[in-house]
Amino acid sequence: MQFAKFLSAAVLVCLVLVGCSDSSVDLDSFSDVPMQHEKVTGIWEGKLGDIRIVLKLSTEGSTLKGSLDSPDQGAMDINIQQVRFDGQNIAVEVASINAIFIARLSNSVDQLDGQWIQNGTTDLVLERVDKPSIRKRLQNPEPPFPYRVSEVTFPGGTQSVSLSGSLTRPGTSEFPVMILVSGSGPQDRDETLMGHKPFWVLADYLARRGIATLRYDDRGVGRSTGDFANATTADFADDANAAINYLRSSVSIDASRIGLIGHSEGGLVVAILGAKREEGLLTCGVMLAGPSVSGTEIHQSQIRDMMEASTFPLPDSTISKVLGLSSEIYPANYLTGTWEERKRLGFELYEKAYERFNILEKVLLGIDGQSNQLAEAIVNPWFSFFLKYDPRTDLSLQQKPILALYGSLDKQVSSKQNIASLQTINNDYIEVQIFSGLNHMFQHAETGLPDEYAIIEETMAPEVLETISAWTLGNC
Repeated sequence: MQFAKFLSAAVLVCLVLVGCSDSSVDLDSFSDVPMQHEKVTGIWEGKLGDIRIVLKLSTEGSTLKGSLDSPDQGAMDINIQQVRFDGQNIAVEVASINAIFIARLSNSVDQLDGQWIQNGTTDLVLERVDKPSIRKRLQNPEPPFPYRVSEVTFPGGTQSVSLSGSLTRPGTSEFPVMILVSGSGPQDRDETLMGHKPFWVLADYLARRGIATLRYDDRGVGRSTGDFANATTADFADDANAAINYLRSSVSIDASRIGLIGHSEGGLVVAILGAKREEGLLTCGVMLAGPSVSGTEIHQSQIRDMMEASTFPLPDSTISKVLGLSSEIYPANYLTGTWEERKRLGFELYEKAYERFNILEKVLLGIDGQSNQLAEAIVNPWFSFFLKYDPRTDLSLQQKPILALYGSLDKQVSSKQNIASLQTINNDYIEVQIFSGLNHMFQHAETGLPDEYAIIEETMAPEVLETISAWTLGNC
């Protein structure tokens, strides 16, 4: 699901809150009066458009310090470089995202009226709050529940991994059971993202319609053990295979009716395990925005789609340079040697590609010739496997029913690109459906960009939930 974590390193369009700072603002010109600091300590919250901003200020000796949250973008505890307050006026520098907030404390001392400066100036009012607000997700299940949920623990794909999850069983005596496999990035059993819990919503919906589910924390996440940082998609497929074996050993589960539902990278797990020839391994599989082309193709398409749809679109020439910046580092993954040796080569390749950007592009993109963030993001075990793995072969080998669902506005796994690939594979076992107006999370969206995920109230479109349910009951 979070292929975008690698895109962000590639694009770096002042990631957290779009834009770049106005370097003409000099914080040293603002007075600071330590004895007045207590007037502004605490929690302040407001909105930039639909995006919530939370400013947390405290004192350490005679110094005012703090951090910034953008909860709707999943960015928490962003370090504040410096804060200056003279008893009436405050200036906050957030160097890591090249932003400055300047405001005046209202007479009621409960409001900061100011401006957010980041590639332009936007009015921003922050109000004092006891605690940050929480977006209520209306699709999150509420009791009473007409089904059983059991906490389970089972061996993972290697001896060092123990997986912990929730087995949800309907009240019926016979049922298929679907294992939910999350997208990329460390995910808990609910696939929690920005307050949304899509796997919990899905498990609840399916249970109410006679379908059991097993959802589990990724290795190294929540109550599961193991090393997530050095794991690849192949390792996650081993973990899902271990989940299948666990279910097959249970007397309460029909071993002939076990399937997988994989979201984004989890769709690759469906392809990998569905291609295996072990008798009775899988009955069926559902790919939710699952790639059907190589990681190299996915990554390049993702960069282009997101940059073209961005609030601040860039010219084709600049987009081509960004695509080249990433693609020219890819070869470092094919070097024989240690990870450190591959990272060194990756940074050398980055430095060469960086020189082709002009000064304005470097500022707009926030790229730095001395940063190795992009090289480290691309040259690591997970990304190396991701780039090289092409699911076409495994998808062509499927001999059990597979349902592949895509959203037309998906900017992370392009529906156009991946449906075209599936049509070329032309495997009769694979059924493809596209949903108009849905994003990578299968929410009804406007642009499909990740910055909408949090501000959309819907967690998963009802028509997608119904499609998964009906298809599962008919095919698994």
